[in-house]
Amino acid sequence: MFDSILNIAHKDERIHAVLLSGSRINLNAIKDIFQDYDIVYVVKETKSF
Repeated sequence: MFDSILNIAHKDERIHAVLLSGSRINLNAIKDIFQDYDIVYVVKETKSF
């Protein structure tokens, strides 16, 4: 999964960075069925998306 996320960023010159957050990243978060990853692509502009 992470390879796919990074491949998208590498192939698109509009993407400048990738951030990963969410409850599954937070080691202090209480584990439950709702834990997830949040992926943020950092771009200069959003109109072309």
